[in-house]
Amino acid sequence: VPTNGPLVVGEAGSTVHDATFWQPLALGQIAAHGLAAIPAKIQSFVGAQWGHVHGFALPASSKGVGAVLDTVIETFELQRAVQRDRGEKLAADLAAMGYGTLLHFEPWPSSHAMFPFLERPFLDRFATLEFSRRGGQVYRLGRPRGEPAKDLLANPGFETVDESGRPAGWMLHGREAPVIARGPGQVHQGDTALLLSKEGAIEQSVAVETARLYTLGQFTRAEGSHPVAILRLDWFDARGERLESSRQTIRIPPEWSWRQMSITSPRGAVRAAVIVSAHGDCRLWLDDMFFGPGAPVRP
Repeated sequence: VPTNGPLVVGEAGSTVHDATFWQPLALGQIAAHGLAAIPAKIQSFVGAQWGHVHGFALPASSKGVGAVLDTVIETFELQRAVQRDRGEKLAADLAAMGYGTLLHFEPWPSSHAMFPFLERPFLDRFATLEFSRRGGQVYRLGRPRGEPAKDLLANPGFETVDESGRPAGWMLHGREAPVIARGPGQVHQGDTALLLSKEGAIEQSVAVETARLYTLGQFTRAEGSHPVAILRLDWFDARGERLESSRQTIRIPPEWSWRQMSITSPRGAVRAAVIVSAHGDCRLWLDDMFFGPGAPVRP
């Protein structure tokens, strides 16, 4: 119930209980026989958001995140544009107006429902991830150009096997050590892949640069009642002390698919332990892994 009574549009003057609260408008009145007129067609409360209201009394913002956020006032037009042309025109318009940076914050995806250009499908298709830390991501409009990102992993496809039958360059962990897999359905590409089960894990140490975006990804498939993989990056400083751990738990389908996570290394990091493990009751196949700078686009 509104704190203040309705403001009758057709009459001069108004009385409010508290001027700091909203007062609904009454667009008409009803007068029964012998009784005083009462407000009618009263404005109803829809929500606390501004919706299709243009900003006012705001300081001018420079082009960048602030300028882009100014454009979200055109909420309904943006939504219709994305639905109509799948974002091509919207991306071109934003770029033409000089808006080069889009901010995306992961923990509250529902807050992006009114901002279509912050939704994941738009970002994946028309923007490049440049920063990712603790759930917050910053994207730049436009897809990456230049040379493909270099894979820093040794033996990423597990094609090189040592004398003991283990993949060269990798440390193996778990109650049941990961094993080399071969044959139809066991391999994504090439001759071999790696099979993990019962919380088995693989690890490789890689040199990194501080405060730079890195991506860990792989082609994978899984079978079992709880087909889940954990992608993990442990970051270490020059003294070999662990700074922090970044991880992501991902449900894996039974068919081969690409899964990845992108994280900006913490300040002071010089090495990263790349770790992938099977979680729970499942068998997890890995092949054609990648760890390198940037956020490369994979099929």
